Amino acid sequence: SVGREVRLKVEKPNKRCKLITMKQGEILVDEKIYETISTKHDNTLGAMCSVLGEGRVRVGDQVMLLS
Repeated sequence: SVGREVRLKVEKPNKRCKLITMKQGEILVDEKIYETISTKHDNTLGAMCSVLGEGRVRVGDQVMLLS
């Protein structure tokens, strides 16, 4: 859950692609980002989720993980 309203179900790990190395605004390109995720985290960073309960996410909202 995120905050008081949002409920998510984690479905699977999120595999990353080279897109994360593209320039974004004033942030410099860094090829090491992809290399690190690939070699140290089996190319996985994040999770794919289904939304079970909609709502607003606010800065400072508490995140709770249940197993």
